[in-house]
This record gives sequence, C-alpha cells and structure tokens, in this order.
Amino acid sequence: MADYNQNPDLLDEPPKNRGHRCHSISASYQEMVRQYIRTANQKGEYITLEDIKKARKENSVDKSFHIITLGRTLNRWGFEFGRGKRSQHLKEKDHVIRAVAK
Repeated sequence: MADYNQNPDLLDEPPKNRGHRCHSISASYQEMVRQYIRTANQKGEYITLEDIKKARKENSVDKSFHIITLGRTLNRWGFEFGRGKRSQHLKEKDHVIRAVAK
C-alpha cells in the first residue's frame, strides 16, 4: 500500500517474476541425449558431461550452457553415474528403465 500511495501507476506495470527460472536446456533435446548415451553404452565407451555437451553443440545452434546445468538436467531426466565393471558409466536410473519396459 505504501508503494501504491507513492506511485499509483504501479498497478499498470507487469508483476515481477518470482520463483525458479525456467530450465536452460530444453526438454526437446532429451531424446537426442538419451540416444547418444545409449549408443555410447552399447559401444562400451566412457561418457563424460563434456562429451554430451559437445554432441549437443554439434547438433544445435542454441546458446551454450554450464556443465553443472547439464548434470542437473540429466538427473532430472533420469540419468545417473553408476559403477560399471571397471569404471563409472552414465546410465538411466532403474525407475526409468522399468517405466520404459512396461
């Protein structure tokens, strides 16, 4: 009320955005990333976040993003780094595999 009493034109201004920002990596890239990870796992290749970032950059002209953002996005999409036979591999979480299999 104090702000309105000082400036009644505040009602005409759009409200300020609050809360979380939208995700910087669009969900439209999810299938491309998922296919890249599955192909690399079938070949037995070691996958890093940097590899995925390079693959996405080659297939897209969108803005760049930070590597930690990619890691959080992969977690949100259902991926995790897990132990393989000799090293860590990027793989889908168990609940995602069960959902796809149904």
